[in-house]
Amino acid sequence: MILGQGVALAHASKQSGVIRDGLGLLVNHPGIVFSDHQTRVNFLFCFASRGVNEYIELFNEIVKIGQDPSLRLRLLAMDEQTLFETLCYKFSS
Repeated sequence: MILGQGVALAHASKQSGVIRDGLGLLVNHPGIVFSDHQTRVNFLFCFASRGVNEYIELFNEIVKIGQDPSLRLRLLAMDEQTLFETLCYKFSS
């Protein structure tokens, strides 16, 4: 699911066999080109959740990255460690 410019989310739920909640992130600076040959994704979040409503705030924070081009560019300019620390702090607060 494309959530905004440069951001996509792959997700699975308890009904899909999720055993434990989890969040992963693939960052691709040049962008992954999707099959429509127009959509380019820099941040691909992979999200697994056994619940439904527990992660609405996290989902909203991920959406913000796709809605704010300056935020997305700032994140892409960060080195790996800084990006990790920034997103961990952002998603835990």
